[in-house]
Amino acid sequence: MIRRDFIKKGGACMAGASVALAGMPGLIAAATRKSDLYGSQFSIDIVTGDQDRVLKDLGQFLSENQLSRTAIRVDVHPLAGQHIADAVLVRDTQLINYRDVDGSLEEHLRLMADPFDFGRPSDQASLVRFTGGAEQVANGPVVANLFAGGLLVGQRKLGSVRSDETLSSESGSMVVRYEGNGVRVVDATCKHKTCVNAGVAASAGESLVCIPGQLRVVLSHDGNTSNGNTSNGNSIMSSVHAITQ
Repeated sequence: MIRRDFIKKGGACMAGASVALAGMPGLIAAATRKSDLYGSQFSIDIVTGDQDRVLKDLGQFLSENQLSRTAIRVDVHPLAGQHIADAVLVRDTQLINYRDVDGSLEEHLRLMADPFDFGRPSDQASLVRFTGGAEQVANGPVVANLFAGGLLVGQRKLGSVRSDETLSSESGSMVVRYEGNGVRVVDATCKHKTCVNAGVAASAGESLVCIPGQLRVVLSHDGNTSNGNTSNGNSIMSSVHAITQ
């Protein structure tokens, strides 16, 4: 796994980001406007066969739009086997169908669909994850929010005790492992197991998503969780193109 950070202060990216993303001229720029994601915890997962172009394109967008006062972290996970290129957006624990929802980021993801071959298979894919969020209150304990079929079915505070739990829906299941201050998926019934290859999530705003199984684990600070039982929760899950088949 490769980890990079966009360091933000006062709405402008600092020099540390240009070091972390060396070789990408013009990527670091002062934020020109507040995004409609400002004040939200969010994660953007993109499966792609061209991680450098994704880092440059989406990195440029994130740098020019003030999404949060905190750093925007980038993780890159190489994936084995063939995967379908696509994007998954989670905002404040809610899975967002970027194809149908209005918003600056959603519109940008739609514009990326054709040039980045969303919906088409890639034999040498990587999972690129961007994570950001609002300033956290008192840096409280991190909670794993468990969703199945669009419904919040459980919450687990992360701690030092290792344990496994099976999260299931009518469409599939995955084994979630809690270890230390992080959580990861160690097994899943989906074909390509992108959720397994996504590695450890440990910070509020990060998420682990299995769209074929209609399952997700979304991290938030204790007391900062949106209920997943919404009127459009199931329709969003079923309409987003599967990131794995």
